[in-house]
Amino acid sequence: MFWIYGGGLNGGTIFDFKYNGSYLAAHDVVLVSVNYRVGKLGFLYGGNGSTAPGNVGLYDQVMALKWYNGSYLAAHDVVLVSVNYRVGKLGFLYGGNGSTAPGNVGLYDQVMALKWVRENIHSFGGDRDQITVFGESAGSESISALIVSPETKGLFRRAIMESGANLHYKGRQQHTTDEAFNASQTIAKALNCSEGFDDNQWLDCLRERDAKEFSKFSESTFPLEGTDFLPISIIQAFADSKYMQDLDIMAGVNRNEGSKLAYGAFPQLHSNITDKDFDDLVVAINSSYHGLKLPNLRQFYLKDDHKNHSSDVLRQAFYDLFGDVGIKCPTYLTAKQYANYAIKSGSKSRVYMYELTYQSQFAKILGCGENMGICHESDVEFVFGLPLWVDKLYPKTHTQLDMDFSLYVMKLWTDFAKYGKPDDQWPHILDDKNNIKIKDLNPTNTSRHIIDGTKPGNSCLQTPYDLKLQQSEDCLVLNIWTPNVDKPLKPVMFWIYGGSLNEGSIFKLLYNGSYLAAHDVVVVSANYRLGRLGFLYGGNGSTAPGNVGLYDQVMALKWVRENIHSFGGDRDQITVFGESAGSESISALIVSPETK
Repeated sequence: MFWIYGGGLNGGTIFDFKYNGSYLAAHDVVLVSVNYRVGKLGFLYGGNGSTAPGNVGLYDQVMALKWYNGSYLAAHDVVLVSVNYRVGKLGFLYGGNGSTAPGNVGLYDQVMALKWVRENIHSFGGDRDQITVFGESAGSESISALIVSPETKGLFRRAIMESGANLHYKGRQQHTTDEAFNASQTIAKALNCSEGFDDNQWLDCLRERDAKEFSKFSESTFPLEGTDFLPISIIQAFADSKYMQDLDIMAGVNRNEGSKLAYGAFPQLHSNITDKDFDDLVVAINSSYHGLKLPNLRQFYLKDDHKNHSSDVLRQAFYDLFGDVGIKCPTYLTAKQYANYAIKSGSKSRVYMYELTYQSQFAKILGCGENMGICHESDVEFVFGLPLWVDKLYPKTHTQLDMDFSLYVMKLWTDFAKYGKPDDQWPHILDDKNNIKIKDLNPTNTSRHIIDGTKPGNSCLQTPYDLKLQQSEDCLVLNIWTPNVDKPLKPVMFWIYGGSLNEGSIFKLLYNGSYLAAHDVVVVSANYRLGRLGFLYGGNGSTAPGNVGLYDQVMALKWVRENIHSFGGDRDQITVFGESAGSESISALIVSPETK
């Protein structure tokens, strides 16, 4: 596995001291770091170079102990490789056609490292034909260029893109050679290397400058098209299916990509904002993203056009917008477009998509507060196993669930590197179709996923839409309250909520079963599908048999009868009870042959 770090192509290192500013920048940076057991993954690093709020002292200490420590990933029977590449103007300066500054040398560093790995990794126990490149943020953006570059053909077999792509990202699209040359001339003028210099002399002048002088040019760095590395734009390469390779790809995002990035980029978000502030922020980012239509965005992110939203609502809406245009949409659309290419070309390439929705306690130290959700970079700690080693030095930084989840994520990543799929049940991305499933249930197999039972899960989709409930089609879950699991087994009370069969949820605080369970019974509540998704009828023999909401109740009862002994419940002492539509459901259950 070959890791490529991020940093906006302006900052970053495999030694990760970038987070506390203590690493020494040097010219000689193309260096490969190998953690090995037996196998092969390669990582391209990420990060936005911003200072993290929160417990900075602990943050800096943890970062200084190597954020990209590959030893825990390597323990999953793979070889882990990470490589430095030149960043900023030293990595992407363009001196013109035929000059000694060809542009994209940071990306060429990645290619050279991949070639070295392919030629030498057998000496470290790695398989040269099973190389997976994976990276986060600008590392992921780099991969979106690597997969369509003629320079990388045959160098790797699989790719994992974590939160970033140049395709469909107007703020990070490639520079043309003219744009890149003009940017270089601006730097030359600022460093007194333009007046009186001819041809390539201005480049020689720049080479005589201290490398640290280039660090003050902090504007965004872009890959360059019209070169050997990218003869045409990434968009054109996808459109023409040119330079495409048959690769397995897994791409993904974090739920709240925009929160920490926006908070770091726009100081006005540090205090209360108004509707006008929201509009001004949209106008500000439109200078980079272009074509953003304010009325449409207000309708989509704020649900209406009135001008009296709270500051919290406005801030969250902008976080969502910023994450969508900069990270989530480009990443998803790149994966989808590659999947469409695979279908049209008859390729055997497999494409998968994920979204991280789990947050650790450590996230706050990384500058991701409670109101920011699952931020940009939140995935990296799980991919590299931070919960497994940070707590050895700083106890109680992570919970046991954090550690279990990290182990699960590392297995997904390394299984993809080994077999081309994260697990047997993961669906291909394939297309955009939302397949509404209105059918009877089959019991699921035991899940390999880590399930956090300490927080409310999804409620079933319903009308009217209750904004306080997290809603999804994936909603068929149980709540169980038990005094203890010791024998003798206790009677079971199975609650069915009301709501006219159109609304309701086991996660409403009203239905807290803990006080009932204190009376020496086991209390169970179960979600069931509602409204048209729960009772649509498509005709005899169709895949919409009707009454699936009631079938959900029956399936939950069957599960309880088969499993409740593990929670201290007596399968032969089950009482169903319900109110309103829950009571109406019971009047049907008592005469149905399905419940006998």
